[in-house]
Amino acid sequence: MTTDSLLQTLNRAAVLEDAAVSTPSLADAVADLAVALRRAEPVTRPRRRRRPVRVVALLAAVLLVPATVGLAYQAGSRTGWFGNPAFSEEDGSEWLRTDAPDFAAVVTSLRPALPLPVGASWAAEIDYEVTEGRREPGLIQETGVRRNFESYARCAWFASWLAATERGEPRGAARAAKVVARSAVWPVTAATDGGGVVDHLRAIAAAARRGDVPPVRAELRTNCEGFDLRGIR
Repeated sequence: MTTDSLLQTLNRAAVLEDAAVSTPSLADAVADLAVALRRAEPVTRPRRRRRPVRVVALLAAVLLVPATVGLAYQAGSRTGWFGNPAFSEEDGSEWLRTDAPDFAAVVTSLRPALPLPVGASWAAEIDYEVTEGRREPGLIQETGVRRNFESYARCAWFASWLAATERGEPRGAARAAKVVARSAVWPVTAATDGGGVVDHLRAIAAAARRGDVPPVRAELRTNCEGFDLRGIR
């Protein structure tokens, strides 16, 4: 079934009586739509501040279907849909609905056991993820949430290193540089390295150990945009 035919099916369903659309065939069509859209609109992995991965604007057609369809994604964040690792921009983790009432609880459950510098806060990052998810509803895979957490922690340590260096605190800078070096092989970072990410992070960590400010400052500007790093020491 093509994306166009799926959209036509869903748009017709939106104006039917509830009883007429509460059918297995329509539920199957909605599920097929998610697959077709992921193939037609491959998810990109931006190097900059991320927004929840969208199944593009066509997902709005799904939201026209009456609630009596009873699909899982309408009730909670966990959709029961899993990524296809055959697609280069996916893995096998579950797609999450970002505007669901329990999205905050799901995001909180995915928080990693990673260190943060003084001034950084997991709670603040979770609040940001949830606010963005409600502002621009869409789907994001579990791995995407985990990657966002690792990126936030890494950027926080970049900011901590720069702050310590500018204050003339070598011990603080050395501690931050060690964490940055270890962050190159944090689980999701290593697992989703499509080529060159780990090597790039190791190069930035080496610059930090040398006390070389420009590469770290450039990394903050290029790959940490959007994270709230104010007040980090």
